[in-house]
Amino acid sequence: MRWVEAIGRDIERNPTGDSEIHEEARAAAAELGGYTDTMVASRRAQRSSGRMAGDDVLGRLVALQNVAHLRLEERRLREVLLGLLVAGVEPIAASISLALGELIDRPGALQVARAAAASGDDDKLWAVLREALRFSPPRLMLARSCGQSHHLAQGTADEVVVPAGATVVVATAAAAFDPARVDEPEHFRVDRPEHPDFLFGEGPHACVARHVATAAVREACKALLGHEFHLSGPLRRDGGRPISFPVGLAPLRAAG
Repeated sequence: MRWVEAIGRDIERNPTGDSEIHEEARAAAAELGGYTDTMVASRRAQRSSGRMAGDDVLGRLVALQNVAHLRLEERRLREVLLGLLVAGVEPIAASISLALGELIDRPGALQVARAAAASGDDDKLWAVLREALRFSPPRLMLARSCGQSHHLAQGTADEVVVPAGATVVVATAAAAFDPARVDEPEHFRVDRPEHPDFLFGEGPHACVARHVATAAVREACKALLGHEFHLSGPLRRDGGRPISFPVGLAPLRAAG
């Protein structure tokens, strides 16, 4: 997680290109790459001796290296694992913590989420969790470099020309509270209708694993919602991301 945090900080929270943050990320990527190479070599040795490489993500990727057209060479396999950790595992874990942390402070919404989880109403449960993540998103903003000159909001009063090479910071957390896009944005609504997706994005650059992430967050929260739970310590954050979320669990008491 230390490696993932350092890499994620450089990708997501370093719009000015701070050299110290960038070098920490490079060092973390090198360490993670070395660890990955060692793990891959171990799994490949298992496979060469006639055993399975492991029934997990790494084992399946090693097995797929024998499929010629996939071109899953060492560097590509390392990139896939790094992408899964930085863009998959860590944000999903953060989303689970952030959504539950938001519900703890909203007893009414927590009750609706518990009822949906107990009845198996996945759509209703996700609607509540999605609203919680609108208030406490795993990413507050995105920083991108403009490849070519672009007219933003062309033909409107907000039109601006973004020059090629400019760094553009997109404040998605703030956009989720734009009254022009979200009705009554300051209100937490468990029945909120669909609105622009500030969590996974839309169009050609939407999150490719959005369905996997949705299921993972929903099912993890569903398991915890079957218990009484409370924060047993402070929710610690680093740049908005939870790094410690201590929760105390107890059996859920029956109503009445």
